[in-house]
Amino acid sequence: MNMIRVVCFAFLLVSNFSFSLEIDKNSFNDLAGSAPYFDVKISPNGEKIAVGVLINGKRGFVTLDANTLKKIGGLAPSQRTEVAEFNWATNERLIISLGTKYAWKEELTYYGELMAIDFDGTNQDYIFGYRPGPLQLGSNIKKRQASNSWGSLIDNYPENKRTVLVRTEKMSESNGRFAKAELVDIYSGKRRVVFSSPVRGAEFYLDQQGNIRLAVGVNAKFEQVAFYRNNSEEKWIQLDQNITDSNFIPLTFDSKGTSLYFLGYNGNDKLGYHKINLATGKVKEIYTDKDVDITRAILSSDGRTTIALQIDPDYPNFLIVNSKHPESKTLKHLLKTFAGYEIEFLSRSENAEKLIFKATSATDPGSFYMFNSSSKKIVKLFDILPEVKNTDLADVSAFSFSSSDGTLLHGYLTDPQAENKSPLPMVTLVHGGPHGVRDYWTFNREAQMIARLGYRVLQINYRGSSGYGYEFTKSGYREWGNKIQQDIIEATEWAIENKIADSNKICVMGGSFGAYSAVQSATIKPDLFRCVVAVAGVYDLQMMYQEGDIPDVYYGKEYLKIAIGDNAAELKKYSPVNQLNKLKAPVFLIHGEKDERAPIQQANALKKALNKHNKAHIWYVEDKEGHGFFSDLNRQKYFFEVAQFLQKNL
Repeated sequence: MNMIRVVCFAFLLVSNFSFSLEIDKNSFNDLAGSAPYFDVKISPNGEKIAVGVLINGKRGFVTLDANTLKKIGGLAPSQRTEVAEFNWATNERLIISLGTKYAWKEELTYYGELMAIDFDGTNQDYIFGYRPGPLQLGSNIKKRQASNSWGSLIDNYPENKRTVLVRTEKMSESNGRFAKAELVDIYSGKRRVVFSSPVRGAEFYLDQQGNIRLAVGVNAKFEQVAFYRNNSEEKWIQLDQNITDSNFIPLTFDSKGTSLYFLGYNGNDKLGYHKINLATGKVKEIYTDKDVDITRAILSSDGRTTIALQIDPDYPNFLIVNSKHPESKTLKHLLKTFAGYEIEFLSRSENAEKLIFKATSATDPGSFYMFNSSSKKIVKLFDILPEVKNTDLADVSAFSFSSSDGTLLHGYLTDPQAENKSPLPMVTLVHGGPHGVRDYWTFNREAQMIARLGYRVLQINYRGSSGYGYEFTKSGYREWGNKIQQDIIEATEWAIENKIADSNKICVMGGSFGAYSAVQSATIKPDLFRCVVAVAGVYDLQMMYQEGDIPDVYYGKEYLKIAIGDNAAELKKYSPVNQLNKLKAPVFLIHGEKDERAPIQQANALKKALNKHNKAHIWYVEDKEGHGFFSDLNRQKYFFEVAQFLQKNL
């Protein structure tokens, strides 16, 4: 039985939680639901489409005729084994990454198991994994010799119709494994090692001809290192670590395989687009924005050519960098057709005539489409969240302001009453991370849930967030409980000064680091916030060195030294569990008992401290959830409980 423990402690009379305004329990079911279709891939010849689909709440796939969209095959999940990912290997056969769902855990667990299957669901072969075969998915699955390794698809090797390239790691090795690249036969399961990585935890990158040319990993000092191979040589050669050390993101090789395109700093403050000659080590800067990092590179649907860049100073902007590629023209056409949307290419046919893409925006959860380059016809395949009506979603706009020390900060405002210029109740919604993460102008379930209650939602990219340059991210190191919180507080005060928020009706909410911030900011500025919602957070920074999955990673403690430091007095000062004597707002403390990133011990520590200081709070634990909500039903209940708590306090 899935148990929820919701406890109202003393210090608040039970009658205080008899909410004056009732909220329908089904008010947020559309926002809380999982996407019924989670991926779409077209076969190499363009004749079939594989669609990742939920079947009775579990992940399977169906195949459709690309012309008629009629079902021609597929695979239903078993009681415990589901489809995590899938890719076409040939026109008739797919490679499936399998996930396992345990009775005691809502999140799908992935152990690197691979299965090959024909499009109609027949000829199932378990080709890689730690078991001789998975729990039954079909009646004719062939079992293979077990391998004590994890496997993940690197490339479907279109140049070879019988094998796929798989990245493997030994399960038995300690953290920081040396990966291998192996060719795996999609019929027999036979394997052959192609290359071994020269660095722990490496990812492999291929040139346009499908040859492994690059391996990128992280060393024990939390430094990124990269090794490349010349076309004719077997040995690995390390790239200059001044290039690869900070946020080096390999993209694609040029057609000759002599140069690599990548995102990196290369001596600049902003993440830019560069090209390095592998033989000489000479780097050419192609594009760097003066204000923000490049958000992402848009690759061709085969993943082997960079065609465009996206930057997000406020709203998404796109820059074509390879106008000769046929998909560049397609991208231009789609960006014009879907003005204001983000476009993501998912797959294409080998002749590039048919392309599958996804279009999303801040006020549209998005849809999957098929584009025909010959006819220019666009066919909508599936809505990602079909129950969500775009007309019911609140407007989202960008803003910026200068903090008290002159730092320019950016954020987003979700406004259910954009035409109303009067102050409204507001929730400051803090993103997680804090490093390597930022808020974008994109669809946000929680922001839209809060806006549906009639409240404005403020999201701020505080210092330490990614996207605004290396120095901006670095300025948040060891400032978790200080300058970052000051940014969150000043953004909230900015909203009051600009008559966006009612100063007497503001709450603060967040998940993971956002939960930490919600509690910490409410202790620093106790009269600013009427309530606190903290989901899956860390509340004792010293505990992060002993509990959770970060210390288990071989570079984890080195990362913690950079991010939060190891000064005991400083960690104690910046830990909310030690600052609750200043807290005035009631806290809604929400956690998953199976959380490995922020273990339940963190929530227990905060609950104990709240009790010690006689602070009002609600304790809400989901026994089967981890770092977030993975069950639709649990997410629905979470939205409902949060809505009631906010409504009571706002």
